Amino acid sequence: MEETQIGVVLTGAGAVGFALLNVVERSFTSLRVVAVGDSRGFVVNHPGFSWPQVHEILQHKASGNTITSWDLADGTERAEALLPLVEDLAHAESKVFGNYIVVDCTSSQATAPALLRAKQCGFGVVMANKLPLSLTTEVYNNLVFDAAGTRSPLVQYEATVGAGLPVVNTLKRIVASRDRIISVQGSFSGTIGYVLAEMNGGKTFSEALNAAHALGITEPDPRDDLSGADVARKMVILARELGFETETTSVEIEKLLPDAFLTLPVPVFLSKISELDPAAAVNHNASRLAYLGTITSTGALSIALEIVPRTSVFANTSSTENAMEVLTQWFPEPLVLRGTGAGIHSTAAALAADLAQIAAAFARC
Repeated sequence: MEETQIGVVLTGAGAVGFALLNVVERSFTSLRVVAVGDSRGFVVNHPGFSWPQVHEILQHKASGNTITSWDLADGTERAEALLPLVEDLAHAESKVFGNYIVVDCTSSQATAPALLRAKQCGFGVVMANKLPLSLTTEVYNNLVFDAAGTRSPLVQYEATVGAGLPVVNTLKRIVASRDRIISVQGSFSGTIGYVLAEMNGGKTFSEALNAAHALGITEPDPRDDLSGADVARKMVILARELGFETETTSVEIEKLLPDAFLTLPVPVFLSKISELDPAAAVNHNASRLAYLGTITSTGALSIALEIVPRTSVFANTSSTENAMEVLTQWFPEPLVLRGTGAGIHSTAAALAADLAQIAAAFARC
């Protein structure tokens, strides 16, 4: 039986998007790439690009060019933004494929209206981008649930927390089993995890942070990572998976930096960071540092730097690992997840699995 072809739209053609399309080319014969783009626009081929064309577009982007400056081939066109592109693909005269999937690999909340519209049009939606899901509870509910209040099988977002580590789906299954959650605790920041792993290995805070910055692990301004905002978004998504209506403004966040360091120019900040080394010191023989997000049984959310014993699952994670402990009525000894929770290929693997789930859901329709 011939596979039904599905059109794929990729927004966010960076390293993760590149890795995902390599997986799609190797393993998904039913998927055809019909559009590739970013915040500046898209190139579109309604019947689907050839794979040599896809590689040419991605290489064009990787060389520092905008996607829309790629020389259009026969049958290709440009679209100015994701929302009008979705509207165009949903229009009867433009619709080549019976089904489409929009994959969001950006880090922008601006994609939310287009993702909502794609869902309304019956498209699949796959997200590595956590920002739309951590907006208001109303936006989250409109994205995740259908009109009957059940979870839509056409919206998947495992990669938003823990990359390829099955954090989201583990909590979904616990909720589906009607188990009672007592607490969820996890280390979900790749950047902070790297810094703390280096500190647990004996480096000072300033040495670890400067090394991470030099390697490009942090944002250009490392304070964007150290603010805890990214972890807060992930914790809000997980809390909502557990049924709690919560917002990012409700998360109690322990700051990793004094207020006086927050307004300094980046070079000055990096030159003065060694002043914080004594306060960040830890007894490496007895304990380790971990930046942990916690969800209680009542839905209270907090993020704090904690000193944990060497026997803790959070004590010995490597720089790319995330870990989660879930305590429930049926798991009085915590259920533990630990593994690679950051990185290009881990994230691409999670996205590929989500694509497979949606393709299977379309096949059942």
